[in-house]
Amino acid sequence: MSRQFDEYMADKFEIYGELHSLIEPNNFGELIKAVQIKDIIQTAIGGLMHDETSSGLDDLLQTQLDYIQEYINSLGEFDNSFLVNNINYLTKKNDLRIGDLEKLLGISAGYISRTAKENSGKKLSIDVVWKIAKLFEIDIRALLEVDLRIPNSNSEMLINFLKKIYKQTEEGTLEWISNGGYECELDESIKTVGLLTEEDETTLYHPKGLNPEAKFILVNDIFSCENINVEKEVLIIPFKFEKSESTNYDFFLRWSEDDKGKPNYGKSYLEHMFNTVDDPFSNLDVYADNLYRLIRAREYNTRLSPAVKDIITEYLKEENSHDYTN
Repeated sequence: MSRQFDEYMADKFEIYGELHSLIEPNNFGELIKAVQIKDIIQTAIGGLMHDETSSGLDDLLQTQLDYIQEYINSLGEFDNSFLVNNINYLTKKNDLRIGDLEKLLGISAGYISRTAKENSGKKLSIDVVWKIAKLFEIDIRALLEVDLRIPNSNSEMLINFLKKIYKQTEEGTLEWISNGGYECELDESIKTVGLLTEEDETTLYHPKGLNPEAKFILVNDIFSCENINVEKEVLIIPFKFEKSESTNYDFFLRWSEDDKGKPNYGKSYLEHMFNTVDDPFSNLDVYADNLYRLIRAREYNTRLSPAVKDIITEYLKEENSHDYTN
């Protein structure tokens, strides 16, 4: 006999003149076949006469049972961490507390907070999990198996990026600086990268990856922010196609060191991040536009130091202060 034939015959057996194989399942379809083989062996054992030995069939049955159990064990235990993290993420994202969620779902106070904890041996009932998925309008499988904190598309990731920048700008933890180009004088470092040219008193912008034959016009000043990334500034450039009324936005990373880490004063290096034109549904334009409007409003607001602002705020809160807001 050849080695190939021996390998072919491994795990094969004959019952009532019919050849069968033991099944070592790797998926649900193979599991069903393995259960069918188990039933065939058990039926054969039950049909033996009293004077017939079942030792060989018993061994086959045990081997098939072991294969089935190994597959079941490989499925593992339910990982509660995704569900816990997702519930916390969804409630915070929608300005809710766990107690608010429990009231909305009509379940007893503390049920979710006590049960949905990392490393907790307790599990939420399936009907509560189903209600949570329906309430937040997400797929129940995603709620159980996907980390919803991580965007599953580039567009979603960029929207979250813009929303976080907006929030931090509004809170004052991000500071934006005008690099000019429209109302203010253009920063020298911008002049060196060849993004802008002048034509008939109009500043033309030459965006990366867009039709070089088309005319794109700078519609407002360029702004940069140093404290989004430790090593590079984020640049936001508002522009439009000459025949369009809508504004698009280009985002760049900018730094002033060459590839060897040596400073090159007066010269900038740019890396294109993304362009809102790339989004076919214009979702990015909406968020980028809101961000840019906030940046402009902050830039042209009267500047006050935190200490001075605190003094004025406390003074205005005094009970004997008159209303000077009109």
